[in-house]
Amino acid sequence: MNYSIQNDPRSNWRLMFPLFMNLKGKKVLVVGAGPVGMRRIEKLLAANARIRMVCTEPPQTPVSDGVEVQIEPYNSSHLDGIRMALAAAPEEVNRAVVRDAKARGIPVNSASDPDESDFHIPATICKGPLTIAISSGGLAPGVSRVVRQHLETTLDDAFGEWVALAGFFRPSILQMPKQQQQPLLEQLHNPEWIDRLRKEGFESVKNAMQTMIDDCCF
Repeated sequence: MNYSIQNDPRSNWRLMFPLFMNLKGKKVLVVGAGPVGMRRIEKLLAANARIRMVCTEPPQTPVSDGVEVQIEPYNSSHLDGIRMALAAAPEEVNRAVVRDAKARGIPVNSASDPDESDFHIPATICKGPLTIAISSGGLAPGVSRVVRQHLETTLDDAFGEWVALAGFFRPSILQMPKQQQQPLLEQLHNPEWIDRLRKEGFESVKNAMQTMIDDCCF
């Protein structure tokens, strides 16, 4: 099949910069208390953000005590002190949030208008400290969710445990002489540990890694 450049869906997209942001203690505005807004809040709470939620009706599901809930129509003053804004309300409200946030230089995401968003919320897989984000750049979020579901069938808790153990032992390895560091890190990053975690368990593998490091020191 022949495509013209203008009509070729394989080229009609924009590449976005992938980024994980530290929101601990940062104040984030969420406008809207529907399912999308509540999912946003759940992720923000996991990131230890401070949340201001604005909605015209009380949320249908319980909200954490740490969330500042203002039950009133959105206005631009809700952006005071905000570092990031997420608009998950009806389209006309989302447009106002985007307009006001951009006027203040605040990064903003609109659930109803990906093209006007400064960033997108990816589908994610979290296994302990391991987080994998999948994004379609706002083109097809439903496809991102399907890809996430597909990956979740192969990425089990052993992957998160492997990352946790690698992170636990890495600082001590980096204190060793330079010539010992790279070989040990390569052994630590060997995917064979995943199968051992599944078969032997976390504590057994932790002890095996410690023995490997101790043996290298002598």
